[in-house]
Amino acid sequence: MRGHLVLLTILALLLPVGAYAKAGAEPSGVAGAWSQAWQAKRLDAVMQLYSDDAIFMDPSGVRISGRAQLRSFFAGVLARYTAYPSLHSVRSVSSGDLGYDSGDYTEVLQPVASPGGSIRTHGSYLFILRKLSGRWLITTQMWTAAPPTDGARFTSPSRVR
Repeated sequence: MRGHLVLLTILALLLPVGAYAKAGAEPSGVAGAWSQAWQAKRLDAVMQLYSDDAIFMDPSGVRISGRAQLRSFFAGVLARYTAYPSLHSVRSVSSGDLGYDSGDYTEVLQPVASPGGSIRTHGSYLFILRKLSGRWLITTQMWTAAPPTDGARFTSPSRVR
């Protein structure tokens, strides 16, 4: 009986550690946490993944700097689109408190004003990360975009008004 209690206690202690690892304890965990929060349109959860001085660069060349500007930009994108991103980490490396995660993504964007018409795109991403207070935070985020897979011309969400 005592052995079962010890085993259950150990398992209970390990479960939160595994959940935290997926949410940003490792550089590659940031992409999954970002993707889930973005798809759920949880702007506060998305913003918790960025450092105060974060920079975002989209495929069209738009550069947004700082958490306040990022929040405003992201709020606009999320108001116009429902997004279904899928990120696949190809390489994730860290050294000390710096790291990066790069990989490939596919995404379906559905305009809120026209839910029947969707934009499918794919490309590569790069998160440059810094470990602050034990958590990996995005300091720079960059995207590339290949032509949409449905043949439509790519239009960056930042360019659509």
